[in-house]
Amino acid sequence: MSDVPRPAPLVTKSASETEMPSLLAGIVQDIKLLMVQHIQQARQELVANWKPRRLMVALSIVATSCASLGFALFGIGLAHLLHWLTSPGSSPSSGWPLYACYGAVAAGLTIISAVVFGIARTVSYSVPAWRNFSNGDQGGKH
Repeated sequence: MSDVPRPAPLVTKSASETEMPSLLAGIVQDIKLLMVQHIQQARQELVANWKPRRLMVALSIVATSCASLGFALFGIGLAHLLHWLTSPGSSPSSGWPLYACYGAVAAGLTIISAVVFGIARTVSYSVPAWRNFSNGDQGGKH
């Protein structure tokens, strides 16, 4: 076995040296292309998934605003009630006291916000699940 001549190693410095920059340039171009495609796909997914959720988000914002205002007015009504109960020598007025007016408005806004939240919840059930276009999913049932 030691008598078998071994072939001389191939030295191709000039060929590998000229191919290396072009190979690296191709890899960099492929990475750039993949990044651009990935960003475009992410934009498409966000736009496609945002459209059916707009109504749900808008209703949730309205309901949250009404609830916040209602609770703030309810707190103001409680403050007026405390003031009315603790003020010495106050004479009862002919109509509703101020705290009752604030309380009625707050109760009305709270009821409205509960109804709008219920509508938003119903709308959220009709919105399809988050779609992932990268694996061919078109938003169907899983």
